[in-house]
Amino acid sequence: MQPDMEVVGEARNGREAVELWLRYRPDVVLLDFRMPQLDAAGVLKEIRVIDPDVRSIVLTTFDNESDALRAFRAGAKAYLLKDIFRKELLTCIRRVNAGELFIQERRTGKMTSKNI
Repeated sequence: MQPDMEVVGEARNGREAVELWLRYRPDVVLLDFRMPQLDAAGVLKEIRVIDPDVRSIVLTTFDNESDALRAFRAGAKAYLLKDIFRKELLTCIRRVNAGELFIQERRTGKMTSKNI
């Protein structure tokens, strides 16, 4: 519903996420952190072999620093809780697409770009 965005695929699991990324090469990829067959960190590790600069956002219901650090270390540019406001999600997508790192406001106290 955004004029500057288009969904090109939706995966049921991590393995399919890699396959769809290979097929479509999206500008930004949104991944659930915990998926069957391959989690977001595993997906990103595979994709980054081909494109080390992949722009990716990890979405999750799990608000814990160890998962967030694992996602960032695998190459994620953002780690968001799924209850994020739509406006903030759209801002995040645009900022990640522009090459920026995005840390969700309520995570700021827990994590900064310095400890990623």
